[in-house]
Amino acid sequence: MIPYSASPRINMIITTYEE
Repeated sequence: MIPYSASPRINMIITTYEE
């Protein structure tokens, strides 16, 4: 699993992918 807290940018990208 990728730590969401690792990078705010990554978190935003992952949120888009999850959608």
